[in-house]
Amino acid sequence: MAYKHILIAVDLSPESKVLVEKAVSMARPYNAKVSLIHVDVNYSDLYT
Repeated sequence: MAYKHILIAVDLSPESKVLVEKAVSMARPYNAKVSLIHVDVNYSDLYT
């Protein structure tokens, strides 16, 4: 399967860095794009 574009949801945790590195390594052989979307998991500000 040849990837064209990989989208990664990140929350800026240490685990996110590992996911980004993995996605980049998967995308590189196919010259695919990698995009990030930040997911804020702190919902408390929305309800105050």
